[in-house]
Amino acid sequence: MILSLLVLVPITVWSMADIPPSRTASANCASCHSSSYYERVTLTSATAPPSIEVGAQGQVDVLVDVEGSDKRSSYTGFSITVSLSQQNNKLTLPASQSLSGQTLSGTSAPYRWSRTFSFMVTGKAGGDEVITASARMDPNHGSPAVTDSKTALTTVTVTNHPPGLSQQQLTPSSGDTNTGFSYSVLYTDPDGDIPSFIRLLIDGSVKGDLLTISGQGMDHITGVRYGITGIKLPVGTHNYGFVASDGSVQVDLPIGGSFEGPTVIRANTPPVLSNGTVTPGSGSPGDEFIFYVDYLDLENDIPSSGVLISISGGPYTAMSVDMSAPATKKDGAFNNGERFMYRRTLAEGTYLFSFNVSDGMAHNSLGPLTGPVVSVVPTLVASIEAPKAGSVFRDGEGIWLNGSFSSNRALSDVVFTWSSNISSDLGNGNSILVVLPTGHHRVKLSVSSDSLSLSSEDTVDIEVRHAAPVITLGSYYPTRGVLIEEGSEQVFIVRASSVPTGTIGYYWELDLSKVDNGLPQWTYAPGYGSAGSHEVRCTMTMDDAVPLTRSWSVLVQDRPAPIDFNGNLTTDLGEYAYGDIFGVTINASDPLGRTLSVHWSIDGVAMASSTGLDLSMVLRDGQWASLGDHIIVAAIRNPDGTEMEVRFTYHVLGPDPFGPEGRGPPGPLLAEGTVGATSAGPILGSFDTNWPGYLIVAVCTIAAVVKLVSAVLVLTKKDDTRPPGGPTGRSVGPGNRKEAEGFERWD
Repeated sequence: MILSLLVLVPITVWSMADIPPSRTASANCASCHSSSYYERVTLTSATAPPSIEVGAQGQVDVLVDVEGSDKRSSYTGFSITVSLSQQNNKLTLPASQSLSGQTLSGTSAPYRWSRTFSFMVTGKAGGDEVITASARMDPNHGSPAVTDSKTALTTVTVTNHPPGLSQQQLTPSSGDTNTGFSYSVLYTDPDGDIPSFIRLLIDGSVKGDLLTISGQGMDHITGVRYGITGIKLPVGTHNYGFVASDGSVQVDLPIGGSFEGPTVIRANTPPVLSNGTVTPGSGSPGDEFIFYVDYLDLENDIPSSGVLISISGGPYTAMSVDMSAPATKKDGAFNNGERFMYRRTLAEGTYLFSFNVSDGMAHNSLGPLTGPVVSVVPTLVASIEAPKAGSVFRDGEGIWLNGSFSSNRALSDVVFTWSSNISSDLGNGNSILVVLPTGHHRVKLSVSSDSLSLSSEDTVDIEVRHAAPVITLGSYYPTRGVLIEEGSEQVFIVRASSVPTGTIGYYWELDLSKVDNGLPQWTYAPGYGSAGSHEVRCTMTMDDAVPLTRSWSVLVQDRPAPIDFNGNLTTDLGEYAYGDIFGVTINASDPLGRTLSVHWSIDGVAMASSTGLDLSMVLRDGQWASLGDHIIVAAIRNPDGTEMEVRFTYHVLGPDPFGPEGRGPPGPLLAEGTVGATSAGPILGSFDTNWPGYLIVAVCTIAAVVKLVSAVLVLTKKDDTRPPGGPTGRSVGPGNRKEAEGFERWD
């Protein structure tokens, strides 16, 4: 077989158009055929995209043609292998593609076979790249293989893609302040860029830069893990994240947030208990024993459940700080030691004791320690049950002396002996009745037991006095319940004597509240607003006599309150000229501080715009400005219905009778007069008037007798017709007198 090769010159292709074959090869197979035979392979074209981004893929198509001269031969088929190569290593290339057992097709020579092979290449680094496509044909029937190739040019575009962070790791997820925490994250970059930095953020602040973890590859396209170890954190719950950059773009993980962890607790050193002891080391049942122990915690942790003590396997009980310890042992600073104590009594026996404590994270204990030894020592204690200390008795009064004893032994030979510092021996027995002379006695009980050779004493101070005085109530006034009105008065009187004679003290109360003390009489004057039932009580006392009490039921009836005034009254307001301004102010009040209503009228015409205690006006239009005398009437009323009427006069001069001002000489500023009330009760007050431009003050004293006093001041009495008389010298009228059962009426 003769093999001939046709060598073709490679041509660089700068576009994506098909390129003519650069080389052809043929195989002369005359040795295996009846006549001359050949096969020829041609790589017709190789096309690639004009550019491929770093990390992106592009398709390279290679068209291969095979030509043969004799299909009718005994040829059994051929194999084709197509592969790619590159000049500048800017791409990642796929494996070659192969087809075997291929045959030519056609009805007449030459016979042909054609295929397009497609390859996906990936951009790896920026720059220009020359791709060479090669085709190799194996005739597979004794002839050598023939090849052909073609080249194409593409540009790998450097378009930056942001890096990525993922697969974060934190170990461990919790620990203490001595724990070194490790953080790592997977860094990927589609462009294969290495990071300019990868940093760890803890609680929003940069904690450190991450480094490549040992054993990792350096393919940043598929991912490289970076990490940092040995990070110690303060107590608390923390959060973390990562920030990285490929030199152009910065990325965060997570975006806009953080990962939780770790939870860090304070590193703890277990507490220490030391110097456990008990004092005294021995004693008797009922004695108090004090247990001590020192607690130390280097982190100054308080005992979470207290320092606990267990005595001979008993339940653990909390101890307290020993306030008698040196200052440094009771200052609340546990990092320099704090002394604790526990007090209790113990029964007979030999004891062990242990201590236990926790600072909330670790426990520690001390013991068991030996002690104390408690043994029974015989005791005998005397006690006077009666009389009590400070008791007072009278001449000739029998006094019971009662005593007892206590002992930790069962005794049957106890002897009780009583005595007094005044009367010496009083007798024997645990309970005796005696009569003691007058004076201060110190009574002593002595208890003794011959079997134990023990004795004990107890004393009590008492006093024996002469017979107590007795208070006797001789008379009282009034003799039964009292019915009075508001604003009235009632005198209460008691007369008492004592045997033996002594000074009696008097203590007066109204409704259980003290009102007076020391005198045998008291006057009750209920004010307005005090209507209702009340109690008056007098308690009579003297030394240690039994107090004597007398009480009265008092019913206070409601009574209309008066209108109160002060001083004298000006009734004549004087003379005024036409056009003058004058005013009147009435100084009146209600005993209960309530508002008074006033209605004014002048010459019988009501002043609707003036309802208060003040009236002012200008003497111009109206009948009250006409020449001559005028009368002002003020009708005053309080909320109880008490009314009074006050009248004033003034005189208006004609125009300019005495000069350019048209004003006559002023009238008197003060004129004596009286006012009257329309209901019961005295009325006192004052009235202010104005001479032109001034406030004119009117003061009045209200007379008790109702009548017409003058032509310018009229008062009327409506319903009080009580004649003089009665036990207090005041009038008691049959029309107004009211009595309730069991009450006397006093006005």
